[in-house]
Amino acid sequence: MWRRLNRTLEPGYLEKIRRQCREFQKDRMFEYRATVLALNSSPPPQIRFLKEEIEMYAEARGVNVKDTLSTFRGLELLPEMLTEFYLRANIRELYEDCQPWYEEAVFEYQRIVSRLLAAALEYLKMNEASVEFGFDCVVIIPNLIGPRGSAMGPVWRGIKYDVYTPWDRISWSPHELIHDMMAPLTKSDQHLDLILSITNSIWANIEKTPAKDYYQDPISFFDECLVRTIDHLVAEGHDKAGNRDRLRAALSAQANRGFVLCPLMLEVLSDYERSGQSFRDFFPEFLLILKKKLSGQEEKAMVDCKRGS
Repeated sequence: MWRRLNRTLEPGYLEKIRRQCREFQKDRMFEYRATVLALNSSPPPQIRFLKEEIEMYAEARGVNVKDTLSTFRGLELLPEMLTEFYLRANIRELYEDCQPWYEEAVFEYQRIVSRLLAAALEYLKMNEASVEFGFDCVVIIPNLIGPRGSAMGPVWRGIKYDVYTPWDRISWSPHELIHDMMAPLTKSDQHLDLILSITNSIWANIEKTPAKDYYQDPISFFDECLVRTIDHLVAEGHDKAGNRDRLRAALSAQANRGFVLCPLMLEVLSDYERSGQSFRDFFPEFLLILKKKLSGQEEKAMVDCKRGS
């Protein structure tokens, strides 16, 4: 598809696009904000930002309009640029030619989503009716020409959008849905003090890691570590022979990015799996065991340091 676009568009126009996009790409959140803008724009060919509709939606629900519109600040010229690109690149014809690929991708995503959502609920011993999802429905959008292996899951105006670009094969992660399953536990006042005592003990270790760039408060950081760990367990198949070594390696890689609780959480989740309890019931014990293991890890590090000196 990209080769076809490069053949279709004259070099002068391609250079113009590159020049315009350089300014946008200085913003590290550009890809996310541009995606949300696309979800809140009229269909082509004449692409228009639905500003008035968003204002009406926010006002009707008592949401701060200024905060809602701040997501789109600096992107005012993008709809006009996209309209020109849509027409000059003849995207309608390109989409029609490529539609069978999209239909195949949608079918595969639907199959994978159903299986992994069921697996997540089964692993956590939860039923779908007990989960308070923060949205009315899920819309999956295959992005077949985006950067390989990227994903985002904005919730906007009551709809959860999962936008995925495949790797070598179509894949999907229940990550964002697991966040909704975990939020009543990780964001509960009942567990706040214990979670803070866990995260505060390692907070200095993640100050200069990629994790801190995106998760700047201890509770959201803890929640993300837990969700990443459970996501890996569900996606890999926690009960499959030989998978534990792969999971340990994958979560060690997450720890190297700053999500340092993931490997320890994997160990504690083995206790959960043996308990026979639902994860909701096991969660207080999960926190206590995690804190104990973390304390033991810190004590060992201090002993090793003294030996080394």
